Amino acid sequence: MWLLSTDLVELKYFNGPKDVRGGYAILSHVWKKGEQSFQEVQDLLRQDGLSRAPHLAHKIRNCCELAQAHGYQWLWIDTCCIDKTSSAELSEAINSMFAWYASAQVCYVFLHDVPKPVSDTDADALARHGSAFRASEWFTRGWTLQELLAPDSVVFLSNSWTVLGTKASLARLLEEITGIDVDVLTFRKKLTDVSIARRMSWASRRRTTRIEDEAYSLMGIFGVSMPTVYGEGRRAFQRLQGEIIKQSADQTIFAWGDRIPLAQFPWRPQRTPPFHGFDPGSYLFASSPADFAGSADIVPVSMDVAAQTAYTLFCRGKLCTAKAYLRKRIRLHPHPERIQVPEFASTSHGIRCRVLLVEHRDGGSPFSVAVLACEHVSPEKGTRTGIGLILQRSPSPSTAKAAQYHTGLPSELLADEQRLPRPQRLLALNPHTGPLSPRLTVRWRKLFLAQAAADAAARVPTLPLRFLFPAWQLVELEKRGFVAQPAPERGRGALRTPVLYTRWHMYSVVFRHAATGEAFAVQLGRCEDALWATVSFTPAASQWDCDGKDEDGDGEGDGAYPLEVHQYTSPSECERHHISRWPDGSKTFGDADRSVRLTFSRRQQEPDDLYVVDVQLAGRVYKGVRRVGCYFSPGQTSVDAERSEATLVEPGARSLVGEV
Repeated sequence: MWLLSTDLVELKYFNGPKDVRGGYAILSHVWKKGEQSFQEVQDLLRQDGLSRAPHLAHKIRNCCELAQAHGYQWLWIDTCCIDKTSSAELSEAINSMFAWYASAQVCYVFLHDVPKPVSDTDADALARHGSAFRASEWFTRGWTLQELLAPDSVVFLSNSWTVLGTKASLARLLEEITGIDVDVLTFRKKLTDVSIARRMSWASRRRTTRIEDEAYSLMGIFGVSMPTVYGEGRRAFQRLQGEIIKQSADQTIFAWGDRIPLAQFPWRPQRTPPFHGFDPGSYLFASSPADFAGSADIVPVSMDVAAQTAYTLFCRGKLCTAKAYLRKRIRLHPHPERIQVPEFASTSHGIRCRVLLVEHRDGGSPFSVAVLACEHVSPEKGTRTGIGLILQRSPSPSTAKAAQYHTGLPSELLADEQRLPRPQRLLALNPHTGPLSPRLTVRWRKLFLAQAAADAAARVPTLPLRFLFPAWQLVELEKRGFVAQPAPERGRGALRTPVLYTRWHMYSVVFRHAATGEAFAVQLGRCEDALWATVSFTPAASQWDCDGKDEDGDGEGDGAYPLEVHQYTSPSECERHHISRWPDGSKTFGDADRSVRLTFSRRQQEPDDLYVVDVQLAGRVYKGVRRVGCYFSPGQTSVDAERSEATLVEPGARSLVGEV
C-alpha cells in the first residue's frame, strides 16, 4: 500500500502494515468532487521537490499537518494512496483495506458537514436530536462502515479540523446512530461473534456510488476475499454471500425478508398459487444489503435447538408421542435425524442443501418449510422464536435428480390486510402456536435452492412491475409536438412510471400536442401476473387551419372523442392485450389517420421488473403534425404539409421536417 509522508516529501510503497516503522495514521472521509488522485499528488510532489506542495488539496494538507503534530510520519488517504489505473493494485488495496484500517495507530474521521460546537462546555451538542453530527453524510456511506469498525482508535473531527470526540467516548451515541453495539465498538465483543444478519443490517441503510461497492466494502467485515470486477453489478453481492457460506455455518445469512405467523401459513392452498420464481425475493441470496434491514435481531443457534423447536411444533400428535416414548424406553435418541449437519454448497443447478424440511405428508403441496438454525429475539419482550424458510417447488421440468425450489410465499395466498408487494420468505416458528395439521412430516432432505443471478437469462413478468420511456424517445415525440404528462422528474430525463404492485393496477401516460390538442394515452396495467397495454386516442377539439381559425366557420369545435378506451374487470377481457401475446413484443393501435406502435423490451443494465417502452407514430394526421404548432388535416398531402411548415419556420431556423 502507498503511504504519504506527513512532511509531504514522498509517496512510498509498503508491503504490509508491519513494515511501517513507528506506525501510521489514516483518514476516513466522504469523497467529494475534485479529489486529487494518486497520479496528481505524485506529480505535485515531484515538481515541488522537498518543499511542501502548495497546490495540494486542503484536505490532504490539513490532515498531514494534524498527523505530523500527533507524531506520525506516514498517512494513508484512499483518494491519493491507491493507483486506480492498475486493476491489480486496486483489487489488492480493496481486499487488504480492512487490515490496514485495523492496524492504524489512529483513524481521523473528517466530517465536512459538522461544524465546531459553539461552546467547548456544551458536551451534549453532538447528541441532541437533529444535530449536525447525527445527520452527517459520513454515517450513510458504505465504505465508512468498516472505517468505523476496524481501527482501535477513531477520532472525529469537525469541518474546521477540531476534535469532537473519539469512538470510545461517543460509543453510546454511535450506537444510536448506526445500530452497532457498544460492545462491538469498544472491542469488548468480537466482530465474528455478531450474527451475519446483524452485520448486514448495519449496512442496509448505507449507500455507495458504485453498485459493486455494496459488496466490496463488506469483505473485511465478513473476513472474506474475492476478486473485484467493476461492471458486474449486483452479481458482486451474490458472490460475497457465496464466499461467506464457504467459511461460516451461520444460517442467519438466509434469514432476510418479511416474516409471517405460523398460523397464517397455507400448508394445502385451495388453489394453485402463481409461481413467482423470478421475483428478487424468491432466491436464497439477497440482492443487496438493504434486504437485511429487518434482520438485526436474528441470532444463530445450534441445529439441535432448531430441530427441537421443529419437532415440538410439528410432532405433537399421539402417534409421534408414542414413537418418541418407545424410542426412549429402548434408549434410542428420540429424534435421530436431528444430529445431521446442514449443508449449503454452490452448484450450477443452484445451492445444494441438506435441510430439516417440514412438508405435507402426501407431498401434494408445492410449499414446504426449511428449519433454519437461528431465532428471532424480540428486543422488547426478550422472547425467542424459531425461523423457517418458506420454499416453493419450481413447476418447471428439470433434468436433475432433485427438484429446484424458490423461496417465499406469494402474497396472493394471504388475507388482504396481510398482503405486501413481495413474497413472504420467513415463517415464525412459535412454540406456543395452537394445533397444526397432523399430516405434517419433519425429515432431513437434500434439495436445490435457486440462487439469484444478476445476469439471469429469463425475462418474464415479475412482481412488482415498472415501465420506462427512454429520454431519447421523449425528445423524438416532442419534435412532433407531443409532450408527456406527467413530465419526467429530471427535466429531459427518462420517464419512469410508478410501480404496479397489485392486479388491476393501471397507469396512463398522456402525450398531448400543445398547439392542436391532439393527444394519445398509453395505458399500462396488470391483471394477476400478466401485463397489458393499450393506446387511447383523442383527436383535436377542433380542426384549425394554419392561421388558428376554425375550418368549418361555426366557431365551435368538433369535440374530442376517444377511438379506444379500455377498462378491464376480468382476465378474460384483457387477455387479447397481454404483452406476452404480442409478436416480438410489438402491437399497433389506431387507424389510417392515427396509429401508435408500442414495443416492449428489456435492458441488461436495468432490474428484471422493468419494461422499456418504445413508441412509434404513424398515420396521415400524425405524419403532418410537427412541433411548429400547425395542425394538418388528413386531406393534406405530404408536399402541402412540408410547404405549409416552411412558411412557419423563422428565417435561418432549421426545419424539423424529416428529422423524426
